[in-house]
Amino acid sequence: MKAVAITPHTTGMALIDAPEPVISAPDQVKLKVICVGICGTDRELHTGHIGDAPPGQNRLIIGHEMFGQVVEAWQCRNQRKGGRLRRIYGAARLWALQRV
Repeated sequence: MKAVAITPHTTGMALIDAPEPVISAPDQVKLKVICVGICGTDRELHTGHIGDAPPGQNRLIIGHEMFGQVVEAWQCRNQRKGGRLRRIYGAARLWALQRV
C-alpha cells in the first residue's frame, strides 16, 4: 500500500510502499481509504520537533484524518464489510471510529 511517512527529527517526508496491514485483534478493521487529510499534528511532525517511529522502524506513517470503507473486519458486532467510517484516530492502533 502507499503511505506518506516522515523520518522523525528531520523534515524528511516521502510517499512509500508499506506492507498491507493485517487484522490481529477483535477491535481492528481494515479500510480502503477513500480520502485522507493532513492535520495540524501531521504538519508539526513534519517540522522534525516531535514524533518518533515505532520500535524497530525509522519512519512514521502520518495521516489519521480519513474517510474509508471497511474491507475486512474481525467479528466486530458493530462493523460490517462495506460499511463506511470517518474520523479514524491513532496511526498504530484504531482508537475510535464513527459510522457514517
